[in-house]
Amino acid sequence: MTDRDDAPRNDPGWTSPEGSEYEQEKRGAGAAEQGPPNAESRQLVQSIAAEDFTDLPALHRAFRLQDRAAGVGFDWPDVEGPIQKVEEELNEVRGELGGDPERLEAELGDLLFAVVNLSRKLGVDPERELRATMHRFKGKSKGKS
Repeated sequence: MTDRDDAPRNDPGWTSPEGSEYEQEKRGAGAAEQGPPNAESRQLVQSIAAEDFTDLPALHRAFRLQDRAAGVGFDWPDVEGPIQKVEEELNEVRGELGGDPERLEAELGDLLFAVVNLSRKLGVDPERELRATMHRFKGKSKGKS
């Protein structure tokens, strides 16, 4: 089993630089503003993505992957970048509502990945906070039964 085998379909953290046709199309839309990635940055991100975090829960795995990327300079300068990315991904989810289910799934995955990155940038453990939220929800739902 490879790292890709246990990853969700279209997992943005484990897509090759070439990626799916959809990912190529999506990247093409922003390529004019960002310019093409240079070979060194692509190789660096590939090497980080190849690290074996398969024993971790998905949220922690995404956090570690993004933390490693940030450690080698692949990061936003401040929290505004991740906030804008979350907003962008949420808009892309909205755009796929009622459309192709696979694209919707991919966009939801991208949104989750962006939220984990925002959490990392804010110094918040997303796994811990999701567990705390589920605990609060469980307490609220007990009061309604």
